[in-house]
Amino acid sequence: MVKKLKRHIGAVLIGGFLLSGELPGQQAWAHSLPNPSCSSLPKAAFFTDDQGTAEAATTLSSGTATGTPTTKKGTGDSGEGDKNYYYAKITVPALTAGELDVSDAGTGPSEAILCGRQEGSVTSFPSYASAHNNADSAAATATRAATAAAQTGASRSTAKSALLKAATALTTVATALTAAGETDAASTATSAASTARTTANDANNNVSVIGNGLTAAATALTTAANALATHTGFDINALISSGDEEYIVVVSIPSTETTPPQVSVSFEGIMAAENDAQSGQDGGSFTTNNQRITHTLATTANTPGLLTVRTTGNAVDTEGTLAESTTTIATDDGVGGNFEIVSPVDDGTTYSLHVDGQTRDERGDYGLKMEFGVATDLTLGTSPTATALEPGRADYFFFTVAANTYNFLNVETQKPTSATKETDTTGTLFSQQGQVATDTNSGAGRNFWLGAPISPGSYIVEVKGASSSTEGAYTLVTSIQAVATAQQHGSAPNSIDGSNEGTIAARSAVLHSIVVTTPGTLQAKTTGTTDTYGTLYGPDGKQLATDDDSGDGMNFKITQAVGVGTHIVRVEGKSETTTGAYTLVVNFIEGAALSPTDPTDPTDPTDPTCPDPVTTHARGTLENPSNNGYRSGIGVISGWVCAANEVEVKISNAQGVVQKTFAVGYGTSRPDTVGSCRHNSANTGFGMTYNFNHLAEGTYTIRAYADETQFGEEQTFRVVHISAFADTDPNRFLEDLPAAECRVSDFPVTGEDTFLKWEESTQNFVIQDAG
Repeated sequence: MVKKLKRHIGAVLIGGFLLSGELPGQQAWAHSLPNPSCSSLPKAAFFTDDQGTAEAATTLSSGTATGTPTTKKGTGDSGEGDKNYYYAKITVPALTAGELDVSDAGTGPSEAILCGRQEGSVTSFPSYASAHNNADSAAATATRAATAAAQTGASRSTAKSALLKAATALTTVATALTAAGETDAASTATSAASTARTTANDANNNVSVIGNGLTAAATALTTAANALATHTGFDINALISSGDEEYIVVVSIPSTETTPPQVSVSFEGIMAAENDAQSGQDGGSFTTNNQRITHTLATTANTPGLLTVRTTGNAVDTEGTLAESTTTIATDDGVGGNFEIVSPVDDGTTYSLHVDGQTRDERGDYGLKMEFGVATDLTLGTSPTATALEPGRADYFFFTVAANTYNFLNVETQKPTSATKETDTTGTLFSQQGQVATDTNSGAGRNFWLGAPISPGSYIVEVKGASSSTEGAYTLVTSIQAVATAQQHGSAPNSIDGSNEGTIAARSAVLHSIVVTTPGTLQAKTTGTTDTYGTLYGPDGKQLATDDDSGDGMNFKITQAVGVGTHIVRVEGKSETTTGAYTLVVNFIEGAALSPTDPTDPTDPTDPTCPDPVTTHARGTLENPSNNGYRSGIGVISGWVCAANEVEVKISNAQGVVQKTFAVGYGTSRPDTVGSCRHNSANTGFGMTYNFNHLAEGTYTIRAYADETQFGEEQTFRVVHISAFADTDPNRFLEDLPAAECRVSDFPVTGEDTFLKWEESTQNFVIQDAG
């Protein structure tokens, strides 16, 4: 595992009571001590003195984060001699997530387990003192056996049995050496074990030869024990997340040791700000209309990573916004009442997590849960040294893309040259808008490969095993590929053709960018004799479509409804050895948003017999808010679409960052759309109400999606507030205002007046009388 810089965040309490955190339950690499074990710990009061009285907590120095735990009852035979046991409790703030490191800062041999209690579960972690002691003990036994074999009258069978036991001990210690990262010493021990077995099992070997083999095995065991000597102090890396409680570290040392262990604690990750931590806040409560609750989260220095934060419970329906200062990073309105935001976050940065109710009158409590994957900085285009993947754990790599940069990322794992076998990996790419791409075995052998367009922002690459028990070494390889000159589509005339010539080299791909300025249907295909394979990516980097042979001959052809933004067409050969020239032909029809649920839609927009989809076969329209209009208070978001399983709308600010995402009710009666839909459907309407006061004053763009495919034209509108309340009042709802009326002269016609009255339920003025 890549070792990282640690930062102390809390005190170590000796004989204390609480550690807030969570350990994953599937750590397959864990090794528990024979005595004591986590399961043997008392369930009520953790640790007492000899008279059964609970001891007062002692805080270690916050400057050094080290100290000497107090000895407790627990001396006994573990199978390796008498041991003394020491106990320490660790306390961290509420709403804390990341990687906790607990290690021995002393110089003597020690082992430890970290015990967690969450619904009765317990977990322990590895150390190497047992393997070291076993190697020492086995070396001494082999030396005695070799001496005995040299004596007159020694039994061959006895010497052979001793040598086979030494071989078994060498195999065991080789496993520990591998886990400790001592690969050269592990290889030497494995080779010595093989030689010992061969010597013992060779019928031609006499007692003298076997005795020599015992001497060689004893030497190899001593060498292995020395290699493990630097690992005889424990070093536990535990993943913790918010919402759980009670952890204890149990340290054991040989009873012959006179120096007590020194426990060092450090942490890297993300935590709540002091005000949240002091109150033990792990959630919130809606008590007034349109209430917004803000939690302040801070990452530690030198610790970028992947943050997952979500609400829990079923009392209220929540939506979440993660922001840095006034910049929105990510939003989610949740499924089943709770939101979940997954986003890369920078190191040493303070974030605001805003929690809103889905409706103005939400009342009740919610819980908060955080998880954090600590990431290693990744320089694109370079490869780090081989990394050891641990069972049940994921490795994270963090990188940023500078402003005004738009390229294509290729990332894959490969087998290190020093590794004896290939590790089965899975890779996932995350942007601040969530998951971009994931893959299991598109790379060589059992390695993943994934590619995606990347624009300015922060990204995380997650590497984990294909199963919870997968372990082994891998090398992460990244490259950045330039994109060919963009073609622009979407302005009049409705149909625009363009083409680019290219040449495919073996094991490579060519990238073409296409800028779409208005929603429509995009067709990309190749012509020529080269066997091509095509992939279309959307502006968010996600894959929209792939094709192999739908075009003429062995060419691909992709036809896809697209929205506004830069798209990428990736052209590659059908196989890794394919080479040759091709011509990429791009065609675009403005406004023809094809629904994937309507199989009768035309598939070739270049066909002159296809009727104009804009005028006679439009598939859907976003009608409200209207283009270039103004919004304040509670208004309607509505329109129609011919066929959809789910309709969703997204509101973006002037910088293109999505501020709100809503699932909209679909299927209301719209008889006026019958002539526009192929199946003469009338149940095509969608709509919802929304309090536009939740948006800051400014210009916004709203887009509608049917089953994740955009349809209709986007609408631009401006939000204005009746007063400055929306910037200062977290409720975003004006209440108990005095009755107010106003007169609008010469409206709706000259000489007539219209009277408006304030209506609290709509947060706006309504017509009271006209004429």
